[in-house]
Amino acid sequence: MRIKIIRSLLKEPKNANRLSESLNVNYRTIEHHMRVLRSNNLVTVQGEGYGKVYFPGQVLTSNIKILTEILKAAGIEEEI
Repeated sequence: MRIKIIRSLLKEPKNANRLSESLNVNYRTIEHHMRVLRSNNLVTVQGEGYGKVYFPGQVLTSNIKILTEILKAAGIEEEI
């Protein structure tokens, strides 16, 4: 799920509701994964409350090539 969220955010920053709709996942599930991604500095947020928008973080963008290599080694062939 976190890889799907990352892929979605790399295409376009979104709030939790848009992520939930576009990935067809419960809003609370998105909130949980966003807390984990934020705590690991993989995403950043702008705004407050319901309207806050998530963006790829510095750690993610700096290491996107490494993540792609890991996914490839794991048998997930899609590009990030």
